[in-house]
Amino acid sequence: MQLHLISHSPFSSTSPVKHAIANNDAVLLIGDGCYHLQNPNTLQLLLKNTLAEQVQLLALSEDCALRGLSEHLNSNGDITPCTIDDFVTISLSAQHILNW
Repeated sequence: MQLHLISHSPFSSTSPVKHAIANNDAVLLIGDGCYHLQNPNTLQLLLKNTLAEQVQLLALSEDCALRGLSEHLNSNGDITPCTIDDFVTISLSAQHILNW
Protein backbone atom coordinates (compact mmCIF):
# COMPACT_ATOMS: atom_id res chain seq x y z
CA MET A 1 0.00 0.00 0.00
CA GLN A 2 1.17 3.46 -0.90
CA LEU A 3 0.08 6.53 1.02
CA HIS A 4 -0.56 9.58 -1.17
CA LEU A 5 -0.52 12.88 0.71
CA ILE A 6 -2.46 15.52 -1.19
CA SER A 7 -1.33 18.85 0.25
CA HIS A 8 -2.16 21.21 -2.61
CA SER A 9 -5.51 22.79 -3.36
CA PRO A 10 -7.65 21.56 -6.26
CA PHE A 11 -6.75 24.80 -8.04
CA SER A 12 -3.20 23.57 -8.58
CA SER A 13 -2.29 20.77 -10.97
CA THR A 14 -3.07 17.24 -9.78
CA SER A 15 -2.34 15.56 -13.09
CA PRO A 16 0.62 13.41 -11.97
CA VAL A 17 -1.11 12.05 -8.89
CA LYS A 18 -4.11 10.63 -10.72
CA HIS A 19 -1.80 8.34 -12.68
CA ALA A 20 0.02 7.18 -9.54
CA ILE A 21 -2.91 6.13 -7.35
CA ALA A 22 -3.60 2.43 -7.56
CA ASN A 23 -6.13 0.07 -6.04
CA ASN A 24 -5.51 -0.63 -2.34
CA ASP A 25 -3.66 2.68 -1.87
CA ALA A 26 -4.63 5.33 0.68
CA VAL A 27 -5.14 9.01 -0.15
CA LEU A 28 -4.89 11.51 2.70
CA LEU A 29 -5.94 15.12 2.23
CA ILE A 30 -3.76 17.43 4.32
CA GLY A 31 -3.14 21.17 4.38
CA ASP A 32 -4.70 22.95 1.41
CA GLY A 33 -5.50 19.53 -0.07
CA CYS A 34 -8.52 19.56 2.25
CA TYR A 35 -10.15 22.03 -0.13
CA HIS A 36 -10.87 19.03 -2.39
CA LEU A 37 -13.75 18.37 0.01
CA GLN A 38 -15.59 21.39 -1.39
CA ASN A 39 -15.78 19.85 -4.85
CA PRO A 40 -16.26 16.06 -4.95
CA ASN A 41 -15.62 16.10 -8.72
CA THR A 42 -11.94 16.83 -8.11
CA LEU A 43 -11.71 13.72 -5.96
CA GLN A 44 -13.28 11.64 -8.71
CA LEU A 45 -10.63 12.94 -11.11
CA LEU A 46 -7.90 11.86 -8.69
CA LEU A 47 -9.34 8.35 -8.59
CA LYS A 48 -9.95 8.16 -12.32
CA ASN A 49 -7.66 5.17 -12.91
CA THR A 50 -8.80 3.12 -9.91
CA LEU A 51 -11.78 1.33 -8.50
CA ALA A 52 -12.79 4.03 -6.02
CA GLU A 53 -14.08 1.53 -3.48
CA GLN A 54 -10.57 -0.01 -3.31
CA VAL A 55 -8.87 3.28 -2.38
CA GLN A 56 -9.02 4.50 1.20
CA LEU A 57 -9.88 8.22 1.24
CA LEU A 58 -9.00 10.17 4.37
CA ALA A 59 -8.77 13.81 5.42
CA LEU A 60 -6.83 15.19 8.36
CA SER A 61 -9.50 16.46 10.76
CA GLU A 62 -7.30 19.17 12.26
CA ASP A 63 -6.47 20.66 8.85
CA CYS A 64 -10.13 20.58 7.82
CA ALA A 65 -11.12 22.38 11.01
CA LEU A 66 -8.48 25.08 10.50
CA ARG A 67 -9.90 25.77 7.03
CA GLY A 68 -13.54 25.75 8.12
CA LEU A 69 -14.21 22.51 6.24
CA SER A 70 -15.33 20.23 9.08
CA GLU A 71 -18.91 20.37 7.80
CA HIS A 72 -17.76 19.14 4.38
CA LEU A 73 -15.78 16.32 5.97
CA ASN A 74 -18.68 15.19 8.13
CA SER A 75 -21.17 15.31 5.24
CA ASN A 76 -19.02 13.26 2.86
CA GLY A 77 -19.47 9.59 3.68
CA ASP A 78 -16.76 8.52 1.22
CA ILE A 79 -13.97 10.22 3.17
CA THR A 80 -12.84 9.06 6.59
CA PRO A 81 -11.79 11.70 9.13
CA CYS A 82 -8.21 11.12 10.26
CA THR A 83 -6.45 12.31 13.43
CA ILE A 84 -2.73 12.96 13.76
CA ASP A 85 -2.40 9.61 15.57
CA ASP A 86 -4.19 7.87 12.68
CA PHE A 87 -1.84 9.64 10.25
CA VAL A 88 1.20 8.26 12.08
CA THR A 89 -0.25 4.73 12.15
CA ILE A 90 -1.11 4.77 8.44
CA SER A 91 2.32 6.21 7.60
CA LEU A 92 4.07 3.42 9.48
CA SER A 93 2.07 0.76 7.65
CA ALA A 94 2.61 2.25 4.17
CA GLN A 95 5.25 0.81 1.90
CA HIS A 96 5.80 4.22 0.28
CA ILE A 97 4.66 7.75 1.10
CA LEU A 98 4.20 10.13 -1.81
CA ASN A 99 3.60 13.83 -1.28
CA TRP A 100 1.71 15.71 -3.98
